[in-house]
Amino acid sequence: MVNSDRTVILAKILMGVFAMSGWIDISGLFVELSVMVHTLPEGWTLPSYYQLIGQVANVATIAFFIYTRVSNRRIEIPVNYVIIIVGIASLVLMIFFWDYTIEVRGAMHSIPLLILVASLSLVDCTSSISFLAYLSNFPASFVGPFYVGDGLSALLPSVASLIQGNGGKTQCVNASMTRVPNTTTGTYISGDVATDYQLVPIYPSPLFSVEAFMGFLIFMMVGSLVAYTLLNNVPKLKKLELTHGKNEDSQYAVLLENIADESGSELSDEISSDRAKSKITNGDKLHKHSQESGVIYWCVLQFWSCLLQYGVLGSISSYSALPYGNLVFLFTLTLPQIANPLTCLFAHYFPISNKFITSAMAFAATTGSAYLLWLAATSPYPFLCGSNWGGFIEVAVTILVVILLSYCRVTSAFRTHQHGRRAFIVNSFVIQCGALVGAVTMFPLINYTDMFNEGDPCTQHCYRE
Repeated sequence: MVNSDRTVILAKILMGVFAMSGWIDISGLFVELSVMVHTLPEGWTLPSYYQLIGQVANVATIAFFIYTRVSNRRIEIPVNYVIIIVGIASLVLMIFFWDYTIEVRGAMHSIPLLILVASLSLVDCTSSISFLAYLSNFPASFVGPFYVGDGLSALLPSVASLIQGNGGKTQCVNASMTRVPNTTTGTYISGDVATDYQLVPIYPSPLFSVEAFMGFLIFMMVGSLVAYTLLNNVPKLKKLELTHGKNEDSQYAVLLENIADESGSELSDEISSDRAKSKITNGDKLHKHSQESGVIYWCVLQFWSCLLQYGVLGSISSYSALPYGNLVFLFTLTLPQIANPLTCLFAHYFPISNKFITSAMAFAATTGSAYLLWLAATSPYPFLCGSNWGGFIEVAVTILVVILLSYCRVTSAFRTHQHGRRAFIVNSFVIQCGALVGAVTMFPLINYTDMFNEGDPCTQHCYRE
C-alpha cells in the first residue's frame, strides 16, 4: 500500500514536470519582452505579433481536434514527444538568431525570431489539446498536478526574469547627427557639418543575457522530456492510466440488480430487464440534457477567460504598463505569472462548482480587463501617469485579473473532465478558440490604427522609472 501511494505521488510529480513543457518556451519569451521590446525593431508592438502568431498556429490544434473526432486512434503519446523535441530545437536556434533582423519593404523586422516563435506556437498550441488528451487517460486527481505544472511553465521563467533584473532606470543621452546639403533640393542629408542633437534612451543591461535565459528554458524542456518518457515507459507508472470503455454497460447490470431487490417481484428476468432499461432510458434523457447544459456553460466560461487572458491582455501589456516605466512593465509580465500556478494549486484543493460564483468571478475579471484596456488606449498618457500609484494599480489589477481568470479556467477544465474524454477535449479546443479570437481582434487595432500609441521615456514627462 505504501509503495502504491509513493508510486501515485511520483506519477503526479512527473505529470507536473511534463506539463511544464507545454508553454514554458512561449511563456519565457513573453516575460523576456521586457528586454526585447527595447532591442528589436517592432518595439511596443512585439507582444501583439507574439499573440497573433501564437493563435494562427492553432491550425495544428484544429487538425488534431478533427482527427480525434473522426478517428478512434489515440495519437497523443507520439505527438507529445514531437511537441517537446521541436520546442527544444527551436530554442537552440533562437540562441543564435533571436536578434537577427531582415529588411522587408523598407523596414527592419525580426523575421528569424518570428519564424521560431511560429514554430514554438505550433507545437505549444497543439499541446493544449494533446496534453489534455493524454491527461484524460488518468484519474481526475491528476488534473490538479497537471495544472500546477502548467502554471510553473509561467512561474519559473518569471522568477528567472526577475533575477535577470531588466527593469532598471533608463538613461537619456544626447546623440548627434551630422548632415550634408542635397545640391538638387537644398535639403540636408546625413554627413554635413551641420549637427542636430536629440535625446536617445539607453536601456540598462540585464544581469545575464537573453542567450543564457534561452539556455535555462532548454534545460527545463529536457527535464520535461525525461519525465514524460518515464510516465510512458515505467510499468508501475503506466498502470495508473485508466482503461476506457471497459465498464460502459455496467450501469444496466447494477440497476437491474437494485430494481429486483427492491420490488421482490417474481416476474421473469426478461420482464425485469425491460423495465430496468425503460427507467434507465427515461432517466438518462434528463441526465444527458443536464450534462450537455453544464458542458456548454463551462466551455463558454473557458472561451471568455482565454479570450481575455491570452488574446487581449497579452497583446496590450506594453501599452498598459510601459508608460509607467520599465520596472512596472517587468512586474506586469512576471508577477501575474507567479500568481497563476499558486491559483491553480489553490483551485485544486478548494474547487468551486457553483456557477453563480464562477460567473461573478468572470464578471470581476472582465471589469478589470476593461480598465487595463482603457489604460492601453490612453497610452502614452494613461490614468495617473507620472505617479507611482498609477503603476501600482496597473500591476495589482493585472494580478487580480489573472488570478480570477486562472481560477475560472481550472474549474472549467475540472468540471468538463468529469463529463468524459470527449467533453474534456472539446474544452481544451475552446481554450485555443478564445485566445485566437482575442489575438486576431487586437492585432489590427494595435498595428493599423491610432488607438494605441508608443511612448518615449526621454521626451514624455509621464514616463516613470
